[in-house]
Amino acid sequence: MARAMTADGRPLVRSLVRPLAPPRGIAAAALAAVALAAVALAAVALLLVTTACGPQKYRSVGVDPAHVTRIEMGFSYFVPLDEESPPQADQRTTVNDPAQIKALVDAFTDMPVGGIGNAWERASWAESTSLKFILDDGSTVKLRQVFIKAHDVIIVWDDGTESHTEWGMSLLDQYFYGDQG
Repeated sequence: MARAMTADGRPLVRSLVRPLAPPRGIAAAALAAVALAAVALAAVALLLVTTACGPQKYRSVGVDPAHVTRIEMGFSYFVPLDEESPPQADQRTTVNDPAQIKALVDAFTDMPVGGIGNAWERASWAESTSLKFILDDGSTVKLRQVFIKAHDVIIVWDDGTESHTEWGMSLLDQYFYGDQG
């Protein structure tokens, strides 16, 4: 079988499968940029898969509203220790209404939570509400909500652990100022 040859006597097949010359100049820069973008896209996709698809953590205050006789609430502002001593709660209210008690217990039940991160750095002068759930057996469960802004809330649980959540509203506006008008 005869092989096809080019005009200068080289085999035709060999000339068709010649290796490509490496890209130079703008072509090399463009190829490097595409490769870098592909690596960055893969890293972002991996991050999304590992965080968004991971199991969501939830936390609850752990009380049954039927056993809560009242909730004592104290309102203040979180003051960082390097500015001055944290203030005592200057405004207080007590929630006795069963519907409001249930609403508050529900607000702190199955709350999606995450790590605290740097949330305390954003909390300077944020609204701080201490809640004491008083149960019918005389025991209490305490927690503190630091409302930095919408979707940026710190919860300090009864056992002292801290969580960050996107849940929450200003309890000062809802339960203190709401009672004044």
